[in-house]
Parts: sequence; C-alpha cells; structure tokens
Amino acid sequence: MFPKCPEPRSIPGYAAHMSHPDAVVGPPLAGVTEVELDGRVCLYAPSSEQVVMLNDTASDVWRLVDGTLSEQRIVELLAAAYAVGAEQIRPDVVSALATFRAEGLLADASDAG
Repeated sequence: MFPKCPEPRSIPGYAAHMSHPDAVVGPPLAGVTEVELDGRVCLYAPSSEQVVMLNDTASDVWRLVDGTLSEQRIVELLAAAYAVGAEQIRPDVVSALATFRAEGLLADASDAG
C-alpha cells in the first residue's frame, strides 16, 4: 500500500532523537528549502549542504510537521488519509521523523514561536 521504510532503530542516531509521541514535532529548521517534484518533497539544508529526497509517505509526514502537531496526531491523520490502522503507519512516521531529526531538518519545538 505504501513503501516500507527502514526500521526506526536502524537509523543512525535514532535513540538520541526519540521523542514522546505526544510531544509537538518541529517546526522545520529555518533556512530549510523545500521543493515538490512529482508529488514528493525534496529538502535542502544549508547548514549541512545536504539534499534529501523523500518518498511519498515521508513527504506526507513532512507536510504535517509545522510545530503544532504531535507524532501521535500525525500518525492519526495519516492513518485516516491512507485508510490504514494507526499501528500500520506508525513505524513509517517514526522513521521519517527520526530521519528529519538526524539530518538536522527540524527545529526544537520548544524554540518555536
């Protein structure tokens, strides 16, 4: 139904970037440039000079990372949008968020606003 993302614990730095599912996620770090190509999001982080091309699921997660939603709420919204159970989509959301954190794409929610 949607691409299989790697297990979250296989992502370098996963444990260091774990957050509580009810904690607010994001917002994107200032200066991160976003371009949409064929429905997928491509991100450029000037601090690391890295380009990250997201798959469809990660693109949808990125669109919801605005500094107002929790990981749990993102899971709920995507589960409803994809018409799947929350436990089915949760690993993909956790994996995407861990990647965003590891790549330095997210600001600390406590620093937002």
